[in-house]
Amino acid sequence: MKRRSVLALLGASSLPATALSTKALAQTAKLARVGILIGAGSDANDYALEAFRLGLRAQPGGRITGLSGLDAELTGKRLELLKEVAPGTTRVGLLASPDNPVFAVQLRNVEAAATAKGVELLREDVHRTSELDDAVAAIVRRGGTALLRLDGFRSADALQKLGALTTRYRLPFCGDRLLEVRGGLLMSYGPNVAAEFRQAAGIVGRILHGADPATLPIESPLRFELALNEATAKKLGLVFPAAVRARANALIDF
Repeated sequence: MKRRSVLALLGASSLPATALSTKALAQTAKLARVGILIGAGSDANDYALEAFRLGLRAQPGGRITGLSGLDAELTGKRLELLKEVAPGTTRVGLLASPDNPVFAVQLRNVEAAATAKGVELLREDVHRTSELDDAVAAIVRRGGTALLRLDGFRSADALQKLGALTTRYRLPFCGDRLLEVRGGLLMSYGPNVAAEFRQAAGIVGRILHGADPATLPIESPLRFELALNEATAKKLGLVFPAAVRARANALIDF
């Protein structure tokens, strides 16, 4: 029996696009093994892999041709949200992860978005969770009144630390995952992770049925979500504007 192997790169916002290599493909076979490289952080294991498995069952409309992380566009949207929630924001702290393979691309995107929004970025490089305390304190000393994070620091420990620091210094924070907001951070905006993994499963399914990856164009995520944590807003002395609340997909109050 011939066997086909497919390598799926699932990076959410951390990778420029989901990609499947033609070199990883063999001829049509009865048995397939799918290897998954997840760049979505530790939270992905909770529900994204299950969404991927469900997507492999060839449900109607479940197949796509590719997936872009839309990093530049979404960074600008997160800055816009910070300015809506805290209108006086002009200096935003940026927790940067230079060890990230796509750091240079992400940095260019966030800098371009900041220039367009009239925001000064206060960058602090962070290599490990234990450095977050000093980095956020430095941002506050430099006049930062809100906080963004480039991809990274998604572990439970890191998110707990970020929650404590943003509360201590009363810093509005906008992430990119609903689970971050459920964990106590102020708000998030980004693609629906479970939907992304279902889409990725559709790519795999299409290729396994004979499609040539070289001919499949890259598409954008289909579902985006804005999540707001009302309890955290109260701790920070903030009130979400009605226009922001009206756009929210999830309102959390704990």
